[in-house]
Amino acid sequence: MLSNQETNEITGILGEEKVRLIRAASVERERQRYSDDELWEWFLKLESRKVEIMETIPYYNKLISEGYEDSGVWRFNRDRLATEYNAAKPLMDCLIWHLEQRGDPTIDNWRTGWDDNYYRSMLGWCRKPWGIE
Repeated sequence: MLSNQETNEITGILGEEKVRLIRAASVERERQRYSDDELWEWFLKLESRKVEIMETIPYYNKLISEGYEDSGVWRFNRDRLATEYNAAKPLMDCLIWHLEQRGDPTIDNWRTGWDDNYYRSMLGWCRKPWGIE
């Protein structure tokens, strides 16, 4: 990853339009690295992991409210899912791109649903231990 200074120097040498085209080509190459099947397999695996982690929430909410040390495990699971989500963003963007190429009419729902579902889950996790509704 280039620093801001390096990016500015490159932009100064090549010009903004060429830098934009290089970035677009890089994104396009990344998108086409994965087949639809690979993306769906990955997506289903991530969803399964999310469900697995979220199933632990009621148990760990109880531990947190009672002040048990084991609540650290719950926080670890929450943080692990957040890390996996952030790492998954480029792949999810690829999946959305593949759906757009097929003319999928639900593409906006996919894009907002992916983010909304994640953030709603995180917000729920943050509220429950302290009884905030």
